[in-house]
Amino acid sequence: MFLRRRPEIDLNEHIVGIYYSKEVVEVFDALVERYASAVADEDVNWITPIDDDATLSQGAKSMRQFWRNYVKLSEAVLRYRISKETYPFAEGALPDGWRKITKRAADNGLDDLATLFCMSMIRMAYHIDQIESGRHSLWLRILGQLRADYDPQIVDNAFSRVRAGDRPDVGNVSVQVSNTEVEEANESFIQRILNQQADSDFNGRMKEFHQDVKKRTEMIQED
Repeated sequence: MFLRRRPEIDLNEHIVGIYYSKEVVEVFDALVERYASAVADEDVNWITPIDDDATLSQGAKSMRQFWRNYVKLSEAVLRYRISKETYPFAEGALPDGWRKITKRAADNGLDDLATLFCMSMIRMAYHIDQIESGRHSLWLRILGQLRADYDPQIVDNAFSRVRAGDRPDVGNVSVQVSNTEVEEANESFIQRILNQQADSDFNGRMKEFHQDVKKRTEMIQED
């Protein structure tokens, strides 16, 4: 009888949220446990385009593939938010998942990989800020805490790379946009997520966001 019942909406949201911020993160935990010590000794450029994957070890390849898949999953969450005007789970699960994998990378000496994760967080915070009218406080708090707990250059380098227009795997991590009326109306937003086409004040917004993160770091350190 239970299998024939339609699960409650809040139950679905709970399950999806756990999958995003816990179960997928456990996959990265397994990769870290298996490969982190070896990868930490490699000279890996985590921002290298996909075509250079042939030069990477199996561990580095696996971690980069995890990042690509998590970006795709996050993009699917944002597409859902745009079309349904709500998130498929509690909003806090989105930054929480990125927070966890970034901390795992930094805890295991993979600072450049943690920088790549921070770049993804900064870009998502920027676009969510556009559609949510200034609601990036969760990302601000997480980035500030990461900057306080680890080498601040992890976060600072991420901001510098984003402002410089660095686009890891540009053109390879993609979202198929169909021709439905809703998606057509939002295609330009999706393309900005994928291609990082900055608006006229993009650098100014990023500079302000970075300063806010630094201020949050100082507040955390003073507590």
